[in-house]
Amino acid sequence: MLDGYSCMFRRVDPSAYRDYFGYARWYYEGDEFPMLQCVWPDGAHRFPWDSGFHSELLQSQLVFAGKSAWPFQDAKNTAVITTRQVIEDDHPILLVSHDEDGDWQFLCGTTDEPDDGRLVSLSFVVEQFASVTELADLPTGWQAHRDTPEQPWQRAEQD
Repeated sequence: MLDGYSCMFRRVDPSAYRDYFGYARWYYEGDEFPMLQCVWPDGAHRFPWDSGFHSELLQSQLVFAGKSAWPFQDAKNTAVITTRQVIEDDHPILLVSHDEDGDWQFLCGTTDEPDDGRLVSLSFVVEQFASVTELADLPTGWQAHRDTPEQPWQRAEQD
């Protein structure tokens, strides 16, 4: 939709239906229907729920999805790759890869041994490491990294 930017579709919180979706409520005879909203990022690829979002843009786009809405386009039970060190030794996630085939990798950068690899659900990673939700819009073929958990994610296309 926007050249060079990824938009997200988020489920609208039904509490917004009465004020904003009157014809849909009339058509469906109530509030029992799903509604999605297309949300676009600012110039730095941050969404309205991300810290540092360009505040002046909040005036041009009301967000009807609550912060707790699932931010990823992939399902919560999507299998993703991580490491034993992340799961068992509480190492921070410092490298996230959204591979060309759509697979996700959430890595600590301390190992590349196949025996250390683990398969977990995307929701497990999000529950344990909430900062990865900032990368829900990471396009396929891209990765993000940081040196410490306190630093912002740096995004780049994969080589």
